[in-house]
Amino acid sequence: MKTLLLLRHAKAESPAAAAKRGQAGDRDRRLDPRGQKDCAQIGAYMKAKGYAPDLICASSAARTVETMERIAPLLGNKIDSETHDEFYLASGADLLRRLHAIDDSFACMMFIGHNPGLHELSLALAAHAPPTDFLRDLKTHFPTCALAALTFDQPSWGLCDVGDGRLVDFIYPKAL
Repeated sequence: MKTLLLLRHAKAESPAAAAKRGQAGDRDRRLDPRGQKDCAQIGAYMKAKGYAPDLICASSAARTVETMERIAPLLGNKIDSETHDEFYLASGADLLRRLHAIDDSFACMMFIGHNPGLHELSLALAAHAPPTDFLRDLKTHFPTCALAALTFDQPSWGLCDVGDGRLVDFIYPKAL
């Protein structure tokens, strides 16, 4: 069995705030105070639920790296982490290709990235899941610092495909 955690980066500062710091690019936007608070909430929730990824793959954008750096220490286990330039605004299909390449020694892994790619991927993986409150909520939005947890009855990440996932959780800070 494999568990995939999809986490959208927490709330980021506005482009104007980044420009004031001398950073004009979207990739350079850091978390704002609400985003920092949301990381603590989601990190505590993940720890309470026992979500312990063995690997985190994150976009190289400042807001996703900061989200990872704030949440990973709260989970209480040693976590391998990687940042990827190609995750910046990656599509759901791009993320699925990356998922298929994950080493099978990792039982639980997490992507930290951006919309719309994470939303596309979560909806595609859970496309054949039975209707639940989680799925109904997921279909409407994927806000900042939202977490979707999916499980797969597969021995290999390469076999986890569209419609194979079971959405076991969908939570975001405003719902806590």
